[in-house]
Amino acid sequence: MRSLRAIAGTIFDPVGTFRALTEAPRTLLVLLFVVLAQLSVPLALNGRLDTRGAAMNELGPRLGEMTDREVTEAIQQKQKMTSVAMTAKAVVGPPLLALQLAIVLWLWGRYLRGKPGFGVLYSLCTHAQIPLALRALGRTAVILGRTQVEPDEVDNLLPSGVAPLFHGSAPIAHALAGADLFLLWTAVLLGIALYASGKLSVTRAAVGMTLAYAAFVAVFLVALPGLGGA
Repeated sequence: MRSLRAIAGTIFDPVGTFRALTEAPRTLLVLLFVVLAQLSVPLALNGRLDTRGAAMNELGPRLGEMTDREVTEAIQQKQKMTSVAMTAKAVVGPPLLALQLAIVLWLWGRYLRGKPGFGVLYSLCTHAQIPLALRALGRTAVILGRTQVEPDEVDNLLPSGVAPLFHGSAPIAHALAGADLFLLWTAVLLGIALYASGKLSVTRAAVGMTLAYAAFVAVFLVALPGLGGA
């Protein structure tokens, strides 16, 4: 019951919940919830995943040398590989992401002169993925209302991007191209995790997470895409 309350508390009272979790970390149930939520996407795609276009693009010039049967087999193989990859990512992704976030927050917290415990941070970083689990459940609901979904469509099924809110400002929209409301929600929860576990002041934790997120946006959403298009 406490783990269930922690899941609900992360949504409705994250500060109080994360403070309580620093005293009694709980991870297993919330990790199971996040994994199952992520797994709901590939399960919902079963029988709806349309990989014909992706398979055709991969085959390219070889299409003219292949029989109809070989093309059909290639499409089916692409579908199986895509489903397996999505399932594996749903199962392995959340615990690995929690580990990566915990390492980064632990190092950043020490730099900010806090004293975060690594085990506590891992639990809090797992809870911080609840918005991503809710996003996955939203995508699942959209998928269930469709008859076919292409692999490239999955990430854009739920309209939660932040960039359209700044359509009048091209630089801001470009900088936020890879961000959405659920990612920002997760970033806020990570800031609360840093504050609660590191015994930092609200100001220090907020400034620290703002700088960390700004660095992430500058490198991964602006600089690298710009180099790729050069």
